[in-house]
Amino acid sequence: MSVEENKAVTRRFWEMQDFKGIPPSEIKPTMDRIWPEIFTPDFVVHSGTTDMPLDQLLQYWASRLSAFPDQECTIEDIIAEEDKVMIRLTIRGTHQGEFLGIPATGKKIEEDVVAIIHLTNGRMTEGWSYYGSGGNILQLLGVSPPTS
Repeated sequence: MSVEENKAVTRRFWEMQDFKGIPPSEIKPTMDRIWPEIFTPDFVVHSGTTDMPLDQLLQYWASRLSAFPDQECTIEDIIAEEDKVMIRLTIRGTHQGEFLGIPATGKKIEEDVVAIIHLTNGRMTEGWSYYGSGGNILQLLGVSPPTS
């Protein structure tokens, strides 16, 4: 696949993290239908000390999108070379439903994220994600102390 096609797949994933107007009960079925076009079955994302396979990533995003129904992802930069894409984005949303056992707080969050994605034949096979200022989502919700 070309560099531009790899960028398009990566962009599609992040742009589809906007599920405004979709009832929470329809989020996971929609993701179940679309994600096989984007990811290989053995996809894994590495984030800090955690490796998350595709099934866990799907559950995480379905839960997150239900809890943050106004979530928006703004792509700030996207750079690609050969079979890797680097994307820098800002994710914003309001915590309006239970997430990871945390009841809705009404807090607005803003996360800075950098992700590096490896693609094979137009599908994501592996990813690495890094969170910038503000800390991780649990810190932003005020339920985990900031890291030093």
